[in-house]
Amino acid sequence: MPPWIYIGTVNSTLMHKSLIMSHFDLTQLQTPCWLFDPDIAVKNYQCFTALFKQATVAYAFKANPHSAFATSLLNVDAHFCVVSMPHLKQLLKLNIKPQQIVYSHPIKSLDEIQFALQAGVRCFACDSLAEIDKMAYFNIPAEIFIRLDMDTAGSMVPLSDKFGVTPETALELMHYAAQRGLKPIGFTFHIGSQCLYLENWKNAIKTVGSVWKQAKEAFGVDFINIGGGFAVPYANIPDFHLEDIAAQVYHSIDRYLPDVRRIVLEPGRAIVATAGALLTSVTGIAKRPDSNTWLYIDSGVFNGLFETINNIRFPVKIVPVSENSLPSNFLHSIQHKSFSQADNDGLHTYMLAGPTCDSLDKLFSFRTPESILIGDRLLFQDVGAYGYSLESSFNGYSMPNVEIVSLEKFY
Repeated sequence: MPPWIYIGTVNSTLMHKSLIMSHFDLTQLQTPCWLFDPDIAVKNYQCFTALFKQATVAYAFKANPHSAFATSLLNVDAHFCVVSMPHLKQLLKLNIKPQQIVYSHPIKSLDEIQFALQAGVRCFACDSLAEIDKMAYFNIPAEIFIRLDMDTAGSMVPLSDKFGVTPETALELMHYAAQRGLKPIGFTFHIGSQCLYLENWKNAIKTVGSVWKQAKEAFGVDFINIGGGFAVPYANIPDFHLEDIAAQVYHSIDRYLPDVRRIVLEPGRAIVATAGALLTSVTGIAKRPDSNTWLYIDSGVFNGLFETINNIRFPVKIVPVSENSLPSNFLHSIQHKSFSQADNDGLHTYMLAGPTCDSLDKLFSFRTPESILIGDRLLFQDVGAYGYSLESSFNGYSMPNVEIVSLEKFY
């Protein structure tokens, strides 16, 4: 099993209790605080390379651009997918070779294209006439692959409509690109982030297959980029085996895309999700007219836990803080007001909320046998993907610090 697959039964109504203390005390860290483990990201990457032996695995750098991950992945000769000039510059500064980079954003500014070409990147996504004109402007015979529009139903984060064209339009774009001096090499698609339907892989590759023969005869295409979408089994998601996806992908390619020589995939979430945790502190507790007991923590949608708005529920570990570690006698004196009443089944129900004043900054409800107090720590697991990328200082709240640790000692 890949290391990011959770072994065991996950009940979304209960807190995941498998985390244990390690060599340092979580109660002594300043919160909010990211805990990143690049070794887990490397192991996840190696699971992909082992199962997709004939493919190039390009880590989607946007999922978490912390340099510790990029540096560790570079040590195992990883490839990377970028979609912006700042991320490309960051990778180049880390001595990642341009030949290891795929530029997968179908819409780029002239400045971005010029910088990438001058840096030596030669493989780009396109999906419009204007983009091909921009690529051809620099008179460099770059390789381009055309993005197709796909049905992303069944993905927790759909990516339809904004990018992609029909198969027929893709052929027209290839002809236009060849006339402008570019080299059409194949196709790409994205079935949506956190895809939960195995059939989506087959359907997408079958759609590419509808024009593969014509493109092969006209341009000698031999390239397919199947994008990302590899699901991580969060607390409310069933196990989704990477082996099954690999088998489906290869079976579909053999059937619909004969003579493929280059296969690229761009996992992001599945590489870094389990390589990150977020340590937070409980700052307040209140009973509201909706009958919920609300817990307020020092991190939320805007500074670490953005993906809760996509209905992703992270496993959580309670890290109690002893009275001696509380900051003042005042907090000691009000702790009796923090106790919630247990339900008939002996469990406490809490609604989590972030620190900002925005109504969007509410997370999810969970149940636990433990009564949580102001000052306790909550450790969110499997948050390595996108939360760090999307954090901000909205309302003036600090973005979490980063600690590089061995998370496997906690699991």
